[in-house]
Amino acid sequence: MSPNKITERLPLAEIFVLIVFSAVGIWVFYVSAILVSADFKSMRARDTVDGWMARRNDWSLSAWIEARSEILDALKVVPDSPMLNDYMGAIYSFRGIQSWKDDRLRVIYFKAAEAYQLRSIQFREHNAPAWASLALSRYAIGLRDDQLYTAVQQAINLGESEPGVRRVVSDILLGTWRTSPTSLRQWLLQNYPRMSSQEKQTIMSIAQRYGQEKLLTY
Repeated sequence: MSPNKITERLPLAEIFVLIVFSAVGIWVFYVSAILVSADFKSMRARDTVDGWMARRNDWSLSAWIEARSEILDALKVVPDSPMLNDYMGAIYSFRGIQSWKDDRLRVIYFKAAEAYQLRSIQFREHNAPAWASLALSRYAIGLRDDQLYTAVQQAINLGESEPGVRRVVSDILLGTWRTSPTSLRQWLLQNYPRMSSQEKQTIMSIAQRYGQEKLLTY
């Protein structure tokens, strides 16, 4: 039977459905190819950044520039990727932490980190670590405003059970104790006794750095 005769027997609605499914199949294949390409472009850079953050790998300026370039290339392919925006934020935060004692460089790097963290949250607003990272950037820039504490509160609301989130928000609250909202201070004081011994040691060392160890001694 010829293709024309088959088509003649199909109702118009079924022909339309076949066309739509074909178009969707092509689109899915196209999008999948884009995502695979972006993942491949950024794979090595993401592994490098993970190694720096976990202190598994030594860093160098040339490696930092290369990692930033590779993730930027991947972002050109999928600019709305929360993961890639997170990694770009992490790349700049990493340099900001290394430049902490240099006010000018710290602000430059953390402002760059903040821009990517905001984009990440725009695409995935329920990501607790992204909110914690945003709060850290605003704190590092020197901001002590409602947006800082909103980010802290969001990080707590979404990721209170995550040790990394607790460590970051505890650091910020201990560093801004006099200006932080009462509700957030109460959160830290109430949750500190419930933490594991190892986590308590970490938070206490942060408190000692800020001269706030008496807050946690009771």
